[in-house]
Amino acid sequence: MTDLQTCIRKEHTGDSPVWPPAFQLVETDRGGNRIWVYREDLNGHERGLHVCGNKYRIIGRMIEDCKEKKCDVIVGYGGPQSDLISALSYLAARNGIPCHIIETVRTDTWKHSTNHRLAEIYGARIHYCLKNEAGKTVRCVLRALKASGYRPYYIFGDAAGRGNRAVAVEAYKDTFTEIAAWEKRTGHRVDHIFIAAGTGISQAGLIAGMRETKGYRPRITGISVSHSARQVKKDILNCLQQYYSAKNHTDVIFSAVTSRENSDIHVEDAWLAGGYGRYDARICQTIEEVYRRSGIRLDPIYTGKAYTGMKEYLRSRGITGRNILFIHTGGLPNYFDYAIENGRIHYEEILAMVPYEKERLREAG
Repeated sequence: MTDLQTCIRKEHTGDSPVWPPAFQLVETDRGGNRIWVYREDLNGHERGLHVCGNKYRIIGRMIEDCKEKKCDVIVGYGGPQSDLISALSYLAARNGIPCHIIETVRTDTWKHSTNHRLAEIYGARIHYCLKNEAGKTVRCVLRALKASGYRPYYIFGDAAGRGNRAVAVEAYKDTFTEIAAWEKRTGHRVDHIFIAAGTGISQAGLIAGMRETKGYRPRITGISVSHSARQVKKDILNCLQQYYSAKNHTDVIFSAVTSRENSDIHVEDAWLAGGYGRYDARICQTIEEVYRRSGIRLDPIYTGKAYTGMKEYLRSRGITGRNILFIHTGGLPNYFDYAIENGRIHYEEILAMVPYEKERLREAG
């Protein structure tokens, strides 16, 4: 069995594909900071190829919400490097729900990614559009599905992406509860948590969990992988507002969110490396160093960029002697793309496991 197959064909006991919380001490840096990694990347391994990372929690909750609302087709949106498109396709297939993906393309750099190929393997119908046509394309797909007699569930709410963030925030709030339980069990008090920040949903979930956990308030910092810090903060605030509004906490907590925007929402945007989907030599070096040191695979789009930003943040601010927790949100398909570009592996090695995957989905169905 190749190293690739060894990496991704892991098994664990129990029925849940969300692994028991796994915290791994990766390094002690020059400032004496102990850097732990919370292995959310292990979620969704089950027995086969697909790895969903932290999207397993979020999409899993959305699938439940889809069923509760009696919808019969699920629609998602994302770029070719997004774990969301493959995770949604996979979980929809497992639950016997037709899936449509609106995938954005860039005319200058677009190509089929591993996430895209996995979405196709799991039977999703892919609709392509340019970034500035996303809203229009979502509306067209939803309208066509309704005209065909379906009850579509769009994971982000309406065509503008509003109205369904509360479900995702609720799903990721549990992550902070697990971190707090680990701290209590081991005595490792975490001073600072870092996470890759894209849509802001995962960070909003962590903040919601922190605010609902008494006596434990580490600093949670998002390292933006695509947008300005101002934009990501705005997105996180919007997620929190939707979450607290859905929980009918508007009398106390909702007002606190608005007035304390800067007290809990921390985002850094100094390590964008040219924007979403782009990376530089520093990020490549981080990926190689972390893999050699710990066997953990980071990807250049999300986690590699965020880990690089975290290390630079700690160094530039003179932070020393602290317990640091980096949340590994996933991205193994993007690591495959990175490895392919560098001649490490070939798509054939990945796709060789596709028959196994299809057979497992038939058994699950």
